[in-house]
Amino acid sequence: MAASSQTSIVALGSILTHQDIIRQRRAGVTRSAVLPIKRQARLTDAEMARVLGLSTRTLHSKSADELLSPEAGERLLLLKKLLQHGMTVFEDSAMLANWLRTPLAELAIPTNTPTPFTPRPLAEMGQLDRPYRLAGIQVGNFPQLDLGEVAAPQSPLDVLDTISGFELVDQVLGRIEWGIYS
Repeated sequence: MAASSQTSIVALGSILTHQDIIRQRRAGVTRSAVLPIKRQARLTDAEMARVLGLSTRTLHSKSADELLSPEAGERLLLLKKLLQHGMTVFEDSAMLANWLRTPLAELAIPTNTPTPFTPRPLAEMGQLDRPYRLAGIQVGNFPQLDLGEVAAPQSPLDVLDTISGFELVDQVLGRIEWGIYS
């Protein structure tokens, strides 16, 4: 492991638990906690503000000892936990920062809403004289691919604007850590 990586891991402190995040969120997170995490992730001010759910102007207007909103504080703590996990996987802050910006197919989210499943009457199922349809697709025929429903891959950084995005990115890191191909 490179010396810079070890320094980066130490700078982030011990691995946060969910209990730590709850406790620290309730106590309040100051603006001064943003800079070390922003540097570790190599984020721009605009990217950091987006992850925290703030405008860049709001982020800049806060003094170092001023508390972030509880929601922004929690997002910062979740980012810190995610970076800690990422450093255990990649062992290099530059690799982690590059990975955060790499589009991943497993993070693609379709823009069109899928056709909802419509249950078919039992009388239509199991007919041997004609193919039956499930959820709008006729079994036995290959449906035409609707290119409008194919989603472009997103980078981990793209989905960190939601709490669910943090969970998804952490799951991807876990799969990488355990060598599970996605």
